[in-house]
Amino acid sequence: MHPRQIEQVLATHPAVAQVAVTAIPDPHLGQDISAAVVLRPGTSATPENLHDFARNQLPITLQPGRIWLASTLPTGPGGKILPRKLQPPARHTTAESSSTPPAPHRPARTGTPNRHQPPAQRKHASLPDNNPISRRPQPAIVAPRDWQS
Repeated sequence: MHPRQIEQVLATHPAVAQVAVTAIPDPHLGQDISAAVVLRPGTSATPENLHDFARNQLPITLQPGRIWLASTLPTGPGGKILPRKLQPPARHTTAESSSTPPAPHRPARTGTPNRHQPPAQRKHASLPDNNPISRRPQPAIVAPRDWQS
């Protein structure tokens, strides 16, 4: 995954003037994709609108988990955006929402991949014994007539 791919897609939204994509720490995934967006003057968009736009344009593995609106993006002396200097705003918490984590914008990656499970717990791709395909009689191997002499 390269952040430039995500930036190019988000930059095609009509309300977006500038965008920067970076990784932020995530307690479940380690890091998650996030994007800071500066809107064009005179336009309006919400992070939810931008999430919907990204969902329609990007595969699920490239969709930002968090998008926030910024007034400006940090730049270096040459005017280049510095994504490592981006800091997402703190999430607003209330007494009721502090006990439950916010709902993710994409499905959480849970479970262990098949290849990492112990052999006894792996789900094999072979056919079960009650499958009609596995009960077909196997063709007999018959040698050609000229071999029988």
